[in-house]
Formats: sequence, C-alpha cells, structure tokens
Amino acid sequence: MRNSRGIASKASSALLPGDPRLSQISRLLDDRGFARFHSYHEFSLPTKAGHFNVVPRLGAGHSNYQAVQGPDDSIGRTHISANIDVSTKFNKLLPNFNSDKWGIDGARHIIEPYSSLSWLSTNELDSSFGRIDRLTPTTRPRQRQVGRFTAVDDLQDWSILRLGMRNRLVTRRDSGMHDWLTMDTYFDAFIEDPELDRDFSNLYNDIRWNPVPWLELDLETQFPVSTTDNFTEVASSMRFMPDDDFEFKVGYRHLNNHPVLRDSDRIVLETFTRLNDYWGIGTHHRLELVDSTLELQQYNIHYDFDSFVGSAGFFIRNNRNQDEHGIMFNFGIKEIPSLSLPIKIGAQ
Repeated sequence: MRNSRGIASKASSALLPGDPRLSQISRLLDDRGFARFHSYHEFSLPTKAGHFNVVPRLGAGHSNYQAVQGPDDSIGRTHISANIDVSTKFNKLLPNFNSDKWGIDGARHIIEPYSSLSWLSTNELDSSFGRIDRLTPTTRPRQRQVGRFTAVDDLQDWSILRLGMRNRLVTRRDSGMHDWLTMDTYFDAFIEDPELDRDFSNLYNDIRWNPVPWLELDLETQFPVSTTDNFTEVASSMRFMPDDDFEFKVGYRHLNNHPVLRDSDRIVLETFTRLNDYWGIGTHHRLELVDSTLELQQYNIHYDFDSFVGSAGFFIRNNRNQDEHGIMFNFGIKEIPSLSLPIKIGAQ
C-alpha cells in the first residue's frame, strides 16, 4: 500500500513564496493511495557480429492498481518493451606514457562508439489518476530500461535512439586495470518523446579524472543542440585528501534557462574527518549563490562496528517558504562493495 503525502514537498522547496506553482503542488499533496502489484520481466541475448557487440532485449510486464482513492476502483496496465544496444571498440597502446607522480604505468586509449534504441508501449493512466511513484523535474536524462525505471506510475510510450562515444585512458595499477580518465559524450534522438515535444536532447559530456587515490575530479556538462531543449548546465566537483584522516569534496553547479527548474549557481561542500579507526565526523553544506541562501546544513557522526557501519546526525534545510529540521540514523553492511565511510545520503 502506497501513500503520497509529503512526497512533493521537495518540489515546493525549489520555488519562491508567491509562485503560482505552489498551489498546484499543494493539490498534489492531497490524500491519495492505492494497492499496486507491478511485475516486469526481460530477456536478453548478447551476441557478437563481426567487430560489433549486439545486445537485444525484449521485456513485458503488468501493473495492477486496487483500492484506488479516486473515480476508478481498479486499473490494469500492460507494458511491452524492446531494446537493442550496439557497440564496438578501438584501442591504441601508449607504452611510454608513464608518471609515478600521477599514477601512470603505461596506458591504453580505448574508444567505444555505441548506439541504443529503446521502445516501450503501455496503457496510459488517466491524467486525474493520483500518481505516487512519478517523475520529478531533473536535468539528467531519464532511465531508458523499464526494469530500472522507478517512476512506475509515469511509464508512457516512448521511442528513443541514443548515440554516443566513450573515451577511456586505462593504466596498470595494483595488478589490475584502472580507468585513469574517462569521457562519455552522447545525445538522444526522440522518435516519440514521453515528456516533451523534443526532437533531440542536449549534448551531454560526462568526464571523470581519477589519477591517484587522493584526488578525483568530475565534470558534467550539457549544451543545447536544438531550440526545443535549450537549457545549459555545468556541474563540477573535486574530492581531495590532504592526509589519510581528512577529505573534502567541493562542487559547483550552474544551471540556466531550464523549462521547470529555476536558474542556479550552487556550491556544495562536504567534509569527513577520521578521528580513529572507528569514529568519524562528516558535514554537508549547500549554498545557492543566486539568492545567497544556505539551503542545507547536515552534520553526522559515523562509527565502524566491524561488520557494519552506522551514522547519526541532524540537518537543517532552508526551503525559503518554510525551514525543515530532522535527524537521521543510517546503517549498512560492510560486505556491500560500494559502501564505506562516510555514508552518503542520496537526494532521491
């Protein structure tokens, strides 16, 4: 059983007092609920066609809504999808590319052009249906695989072709291979756009440079290639460890002319101080420069319980129209490969 009260509060925090969209968000917060059964299954068959890797996928699923708070008592939807991914690789060995200072022990440049065609056909929910797991405004491209699409109630027909190219500079490290520098450049061509009347998405560039364990740089940019999706975003971050017991991450994000989200110049600062083998302290601050608002303050204390890790803390969020205060408790099993201190709190 799902209920939507409180889910849209994050959207209202992005609007200034007096914005006419606040009343619409308030209507979205009205009580609504349903019991939903959702199942989706997909089959794939990776194959090799000459120099090309081809991965076709075929999937089908069903969503059934019962005990709906609205004009209908029950609703059923059937989803049918098909995908085909095609890629190839070219590489060049750079044996004389070496630097002890920057962690390079020989290198290989790998170029991977790729394309992906995704198609989905489904029954559309009536516009009056009170969606709970629905899409929220974002600057990033949507997930195109139904099995990983979390906004189940907002599944709509789509036909999308993605064209891109990955560049990787790989070096030897710790008896294995390490991605020293990566760049992924891509865009989407919409045969049928599920959200807006677009022909093309922005041109995306995702760059990551991780030369040594104590330094990591990320840069995500997107620029318009058509007049129907003409906003610009530049998001950068740097993680740096001046010593073994302290690390910080600073980020800057510029957003201009987005059709839903307001213009933004945002700075984010995260820190983590390791007190000993078990205890650590983390902070997170987010400052919006456009109106000089400290949007978020977050303070956590972390503890390593050997087999799992945990943290406790509190946050203060400035929503402009109303401040929000809260406390957090988080636990995670250390056997999860991607889990470490400090524990990250996602924005979803």
